[in-house]
Amino acid sequence: MPLKLYFAPGACSLVPHIALELIGQPFDAQLVKMHKGEHRSPEFLAINPAGQVPVLQDGDAAITQIIAITLHLEAQHPQAGLFPQEALARTRALETLAWLNNTVHTTFNRVFKPDAVVEDAAMQTAVREKARQAYAAQMQQLQDKVVTARAAGNDFLNGAAPGVVDAYALTVIRWAQLASLEPEQQWPQLWDYAERVAAHPAVQRAMERERIGLRAKPLV
Repeated sequence: MPLKLYFAPGACSLVPHIALELIGQPFDAQLVKMHKGEHRSPEFLAINPAGQVPVLQDGDAAITQIIAITLHLEAQHPQAGLFPQEALARTRALETLAWLNNTVHTTFNRVFKPDAVVEDAAMQTAVREKARQAYAAQMQQLQDKVVTARAAGNDFLNGAAPGVVDAYALTVIRWAQLASLEPEQQWPQLWDYAERVAAHPAVQRAMERERIGLRAKPLV
């Protein structure tokens, strides 16, 4: 039975979507139309009671959370290069992956849905703007990581070829545009890196399936 990924276009599910394309084996991709509330349907909640994507269905097991899903895929396909092989490089990639997941992603959530933090409309505006400022600082930190990788002779944070950490970096760079930031102008080295990641054939396949491009229109 092939693996099955439940995804929403441009969401964080893009990370395991790219990972599956990097592996290069067949899988099923199931679009979840979150704008139509499909993530709250009884059928989807039976798969993931949290009502969130991504979900990776592997046989009878439904696996959630990006880090868990991608480490599961790496364990099954160690040859795919989803993470670096050298011990310290792998540790650094996981370090950056965790930061993207628990810090950068969380900051974007406050930009995108400040109403989940506070109810007052004026306070929501303040929360969103504070989060935008924090997100901009995090994009600078991400650019610094890219510059360090390039100085070490690597085109990607994963090394010579893109991996999971690059998929997540690409995702949050796209989100910067949704947050009305302009990475192409504000962080040109980061944007050059995003273009390198987006040009990889496996990444292109995932993005084409999701019908998204590197450039995204501001939502806020």
